[in-house]
Amino acid sequence: MEEDARLVRRFVGGDHGAFDELAKRHYQRICNILHHTLGRSADIDDLAQEVLVKAYQALPHYRGEAAFSTWIFRIAVNVCLDELRQQKRRRIFSFSRVKEPEEGQLELEEKLPGGRRPDSEMEQKEVAEFLQKVMKKLPEKNRIVFTLRDIEGFSYSEIAGILQCSIGTVKSRLFYARVKLRQYLRPYLDESEIQE
Repeated sequence: MEEDARLVRRFVGGDHGAFDELAKRHYQRICNILHHTLGRSADIDDLAQEVLVKAYQALPHYRGEAAFSTWIFRIAVNVCLDELRQQKRRRIFSFSRVKEPEEGQLELEEKLPGGRRPDSEMEQKEVAEFLQKVMKKLPEKNRIVFTLRDIEGFSYSEIAGILQCSIGTVKSRLFYARVKLRQYLRPYLDESEIQE
């Protein structure tokens, strides 16, 4: 955090190259937030660049009331929300997506490719794709909190700062996300894996 503050001061003082260092420090986590919230269908690199452009343009107005990381991850979350809204609009106006499922095919694609269940021999990539599909079933507010806490490891107070809500709201959304994910994953897990 101290390094971020130093780089912000350099940027505000006219050293615009300091922003490159800030971007390098936070780029991977921005991409992770975008990927886990939006899924593989989104162009993560383009959206990450959009986050950085917005941060660059707004940085002269950054007041330092929250840590720089909290501030820039809030921008990333806003970009996610904008993209999710655009995806919904595209789905509403896309008539080509409506088609009858083939015989024996599940319309919601709840099973893994090949009808396999996740087990110890499944490749990591296949598990990640499956979890991404399941996470898309969560409401966006819950998916974002789950991503920030359980995937990215932010504290409750950091998430509250990023989302500009109370810690209680963060905990409530996270609880709901975990309950729903457990329900979605129950058919694929042994009873021993879902015991508290």
